[in-house]
Amino acid sequence: MSLEGEDRKAYILSMLDSMGKVKVTLLSEELQVTPETIRRYLEELEKEKRIKRVYGGAIKISGGDEMPYADRTIHNIDAKKKIGESAASLVCDDELIVIDVGTTTLQMAQHILHRKNLVVVTSSFAALKELIQYKNSDTFSGRIIFIGGDINSRQMTVSGTLAEDFIENLYADKAFISVAGFSLEGGLTSYDLNECTLTRKILHHAGQNIVLADHSKIGCRNHYKIGDLSAVDKIICDVPAPAEWAPVLAQMGIEWICAE
Repeated sequence: MSLEGEDRKAYILSMLDSMGKVKVTLLSEELQVTPETIRRYLEELEKEKRIKRVYGGAIKISGGDEMPYADRTIHNIDAKKKIGESAASLVCDDELIVIDVGTTTLQMAQHILHRKNLVVVTSSFAALKELIQYKNSDTFSGRIIFIGGDINSRQMTVSGTLAEDFIENLYADKAFISVAGFSLEGGLTSYDLNECTLTRKILHHAGQNIVLADHSKIGCRNHYKIGDLSAVDKIICDVPAPAEWAPVLAQMGIEWICAE
C-alpha cells in the first residue's frame, strides 16, 4: 500500500475509529513506511488534538472542546476558501439553499452573489452579516432568511426547538453542511448536541445534501452523531478521498469533490 501525506494520516484515523488504538509497528507494515515516519504522523495528529500518543502507538480522542469561532475562522483558511468556492459552483439560479453554521460554509457567500432569484437560509450569524453587507451594497439581489432560536454566543450560532420547528416547514433544494468530523463507521458528527439536532433536521429537508470539510475532519468522530454518511450526496474537501474509502463511497452513491 502506498499512500501519501494526508491520505496516510486519514488511514491512521480510520483505523483508530474502528479499533480505538493502533500500534506503530502495525501501521509501519500496513503503510509500508518506516516507524519513524509513522511517529512523525502521530506527532502531527497529536498537535492537531485528534489523537493521543501512548507507548508504542496512539489512541483516538473522541469529542473534546471546539475551538472558539474566531480561532476557527483562520484555521486551515486556504483549504476552506477553495472548498467554499467549489461549493458555490453547485448553486443554481432560482434555488432555495441552506448554508449551515461553520467557517467553511461561510466561504461560499462571496461566490453566490451573481445567482438570480436565490433564497439563502442560514443559522450562522457570520453568514447573515456577510450576506446583509452584500445586500446593502447591491451586490446580492437574493432573499435572506435567518433561522431564529437559542443563541450560542461563543460559536455565533443558533439552535434549539424554535430553530428545529422552522426547518420542519421548509424544503431546500440543496443544503451545505458543516461537520466537526466524519468517518465511514462513525458517520457525520458534531461537538454540540443542539447544533447536531438542527443539522439532522436540515438533512431530512433538503433535496441534496453536501458536506463541506477540510482534510482535518477526515476520519474524526465526535460525541454527537448527526447521521450516517449515507445521508450525504456529495463531499467537498481539499484533498482526494482516502483510497480505502473509494469503494464504500461508490456503493453509497456519494460523490467526493476535491476542491482545486
